[in-house]
Amino acid sequence: MGCLGPYAPSGKSALSESKVDIAGNTHLSFAQHINGVPVFDGMLRFHFDRDGKLRHINGVIFPATLIETTPRITPTTAASIALVTVAKRIFGNISNRRKPEIIDL
Repeated sequence: MGCLGPYAPSGKSALSESKVDIAGNTHLSFAQHINGVPVFDGMLRFHFDRDGKLRHINGVIFPATLIETTPRITPTTAASIALVTVAKRIFGNISNRRKPEIIDL
């Protein structure tokens, strides 16, 4: 077991950002992926001084056992749910509105 024990990230990490600040320090950010799916907020950041010495590590990683990447619904069902959700936010819940009536004059 590695130094992170059961919290060691599984899957792959991808370098998502690399920058050098005005003082010459290098900052590398790695995004966590499990089964090819990016993990929301799964990120480790490594901070090196201008001489290349590692100074700090920070971020959030998640154990793969807590993350399920197998889809539970089809893409068509997901699209349908998304459309209904957006329509409700824009137009409100139209199922509770009164049906139009025809009035004879």
